[in-house]
Amino acid sequence: DEALTGFASGQRDESGILQLRMNNISTDGHVILDTYLKVPIPHDINKYLLKSGDILFNNTNSVDLIGKTALFQNECKKCTYSNHITRIRVDEQKIVPEWLIYHLITLRQSGFFSRICTKHVGQAGIRNDQILQIQIPLPPIPEQRRIATILTTVDDAIQRSRQAIEITRTAYPSPS
Repeated sequence: DEALTGFASGQRDESGILQLRMNNISTDGHVILDTYLKVPIPHDINKYLLKSGDILFNNTNSVDLIGKTALFQNECKKCTYSNHITRIRVDEQKIVPEWLIYHLITLRQSGFFSRICTKHVGQAGIRNDQILQIQIPLPPIPEQRRIATILTTVDDAIQRSRQAIEITRTAYPSPS
């Protein structure tokens, strides 16, 4: 397993590369691209390019949002991530990325990350070594896949329901 923090960039460059940030990770485990920034391409870009199956862990945020986690599934081509995100790559012979995502989301919802983070004024942080030390149950790979498939199916149904509700609200706004 590997945990690598992204890079900081205060500059913007519309001809640069898309950089995922804290606001691009939802609280329910998805990458969202409603807004995004492009930054100058660093010389060591290959180190920071995301691949399908990478796990994005929000390592710096407010205490209640620390540990937001998403599975990157090629939502954008050639993109990177900021220093407020840790990219986790797993050995898929040992752990299924979706399995890990669901456990990290559950840990965040239970308050685990808010308890172990280092608190600063207005924000909190979790170090990569802390992330790598988290104990995750590891049933056999086929069982991880089976459970992850069930959870993904449920999650997809929830997402479709939310989209249908939003479409209905837009089409039929409530009277004021």
